[in-house]
Amino acid sequence: MLLARCILPLSLRLLAAMIAALASCGFERPSPVQEAAIPLGRVGSDLIVQAKSGTGKTAVFAIICLERLKPEASTLQVLVF
Repeated sequence: MLLARCILPLSLRLLAAMIAALASCGFERPSPVQEAAIPLGRVGSDLIVQAKSGTGKTAVFAIICLERLKPEASTLQVLVF
């Protein structure tokens, strides 16, 4: 459903560690909603994503949040509600 291998569009510009993690989970290419939303979220845009169930909306938010985490920080970095 999602990313990895050589199929990954350059427009997503994900970190190498994220690409490797997604590939290890079996993701191969982004869905249309992911291709549209991930680049916007990575530059800090506020997002409201509306699409059918099963199109990868949750992965959009998870990828954006995970790429922004700083493991060395000891403070709250992400709040999901």
